[in-house]
Amino acid sequence: MIASVLMTCGAMTDLTPTPGSNDEDALIALHAQLVRLLGMHGVLLGSTEDWRRLNGAVDALEDDERNKWYELFAYLERCGRLFVHHEPPDCLDDMVALADVLAALPKGRHIAVLATTKAEALGLDVRTPSRIEKEQELVRSRRVTDARRLHALVALADRGMYRPGVSRDVLFDEVLRPVAAWSTEVLIADRYLFNQLEWRAARRSRAPAEAVVWLLDKFAQHALPGAVVTLLGGVGEAGQPQNATAAADLVRREWSPSRKRVAEVRVRAAHWPSFSFKDQLAHDRHIAFGCDVAIKFIEGLDRLREPDLWDPNGTWWTYAWTPQAIAAIRDAEDRMTRAAHTTPVVVTNPRLASSVAV
Repeated sequence: MIASVLMTCGAMTDLTPTPGSNDEDALIALHAQLVRLLGMHGVLLGSTEDWRRLNGAVDALEDDERNKWYELFAYLERCGRLFVHHEPPDCLDDMVALADVLAALPKGRHIAVLATTKAEALGLDVRTPSRIEKEQELVRSRRVTDARRLHALVALADRGMYRPGVSRDVLFDEVLRPVAAWSTEVLIADRYLFNQLEWRAARRSRAPAEAVVWLLDKFAQHALPGAVVTLLGGVGEAGQPQNATAAADLVRREWSPSRKRVAEVRVRAAHWPSFSFKDQLAHDRHIAFGCDVAIKFIEGLDRLREPDLWDPNGTWWTYAWTPQAIAAIRDAEDRMTRAAHTTPVVVTNPRLASSVAV
């Protein structure tokens, strides 16, 4: 649940509070709000020159605001959410005409935060702080927190559920795809992750893919190239494969990816009942990404087993992004991984295997 943002030097200059000015307090509050919003939902990127100028503008801020931005940059860099784009190499901060602004943005869907004077020249006034142009959103500097895409992500995270009957593709496109697009690592964890694959193995079925295979194909379409997906689930209980090798065989048999972006799947498995209550493994159901955000599914990933979300009570989820929440999720993953004992069983993307063979 993240959006890519290009913050220009001119926009940061507009946001710089002037001591004693009438808008000083409002701009200080805006900095705090924007830094939190970007930490929660943002990927920051820019050309080499845009980053050089932006860093200079941040250096010119007063201590409190400057430190907030330094901490944000360090956090995003650590999470893999800070990027320099080399194509196109143009400096967005220098662009004036609409065609030039759009040409200076890299491929994809981005939010370009422009200085007020440039935004006004493009028709962005106080009543219209942002506008979509050819998949790109342009927004006025002092109205950046009103960017439509950031607003939509905040509203989606606050809602945290989908009603029954909604296509699972909608959930993927709105919740998972924006994060997958910036990830080379994905971990899917659920005690009952392999149950539906095991159930279908004993039955002839032309039904659409269940949750695991569907997710793998979606990530093969939308993750960063070369991505690795780890499946961490239970084995050895009734209705489950006996071990990780058997679980990997199920994945290998059912997974026919339509794209190559996932290079391999690593299957890890543990036997949950082997652990006492005190040492029990987390009954965790989540999808975690290498950019340090995760989606926790309250009632389990089997809510995604059908093309339409089937739970009559709705499919509920939460968005985890704070360092404390991610640390707790990683701790649960570590305990499950240690319980698996064996090394992961690797399933290579068959599309990659066939291209190598040729």
